[in-house]
Amino acid sequence: MLNKKQACELLGISPKTLQRRMVDGTYKYTRVGKGRFGAPAFTYADLRLPEPEPTEAAPDESPAKSAGPKESVPNSGTHQSSPCPLPEPEPLPEPLQVPEGTIVNGIYMSNEEAHKQRLRDRNKRYVENQRSVDLTNIRWKLLGSGKTEAQIIAEINEKYDAKLRRMNRGIR
Repeated sequence: MLNKKQACELLGISPKTLQRRMVDGTYKYTRVGKGRFGAPAFTYADLRLPEPEPTEAAPDESPAKSAGPKESVPNSGTHQSSPCPLPEPEPLPEPLQVPEGTIVNGIYMSNEEAHKQRLRDRNKRYVENQRSVDLTNIRWKLLGSGKTEAQIIAEINEKYDAKLRRMNRGIR
């Protein structure tokens, strides 16, 4: 009988994948222990794997020799090889040559300027998203304020224009 960890090693899958396949009935198992809370146990037939061939001990080994200190003896009850050979690692690609400059929105810029422009664009998108949220909730600002809709929109635009200027101030 195999435990869950051994079954995962034999099948070359993660414990979560094995659990999903146990639930959907792909792999059968039996519970060993206390009823429905017992640990799952598997046979090779449950996992749709062939039984491993028993390994025979070498003729020169004696029983007294094997009863000595623990040595790494393969367990004949489990199959230790992986289900498929590991692929050979691919060679690393050549490092990329970074160009001296970059084209942003059809304009050639140095890498530093292009980075600054990307930061400005990111800040602008952030502020525009925040502004759209405030403009969406404008009716709540109208209630009890005594201001017109145009005045509130002007205040919101002024607020977010100032915020964008503050955010871009550090980008020189």
